[in-house]
Amino acid sequence: MEAWVTDKVSALGLDASVYVDYALGLLQDEDMDVSERVESVIAVFSGAADGLVAQEILDKTLDIAKMTKDVENLLQSEQQQSQQEEELKLAEKKMKDMHLREKQRQEAEEAAEREKEKAANRLKNMTRDLRLKLCDFFLTLQSNAWLISINQSS
Repeated sequence: MEAWVTDKVSALGLDASVYVDYALGLLQDEDMDVSERVESVIAVFSGAADGLVAQEILDKTLDIAKMTKDVENLLQSEQQQSQQEEELKLAEKKMKDMHLREKQRQEAEEAAEREKEKAANRLKNMTRDLRLKLCDFFLTLQSNAWLISINQSS
């Protein structure tokens, strides 16, 4: 919309640094309907351009019906663009959330796998320790049985 207002201001020979922002403020004022906004801009522009340009240029540049239609189209376009930007932001947020959940899931799976490996190693170590203790136990038992048999023979 700024380019459209700037074109109008330039066509009327007005100072863009003064009138563009002012006109944009009027056109974006949601307290009035579009035709009232356009009428306000036309009143400001025609008062400022009076005597600077020919009446036919004023009439052609400040055509209320055309300007109202243009502003309605520009506002609709801005609204659609804003809606598309919001939808894009929402889609990007969903994508980030999805990537984050996937990363967390993957990290949880990796942690579970590490715990499983640790448990398997502990079990393997426990089994080895148990075998050693059983061997010691049976050796002790065998030694005791041998000692008993020697004592009984004597």
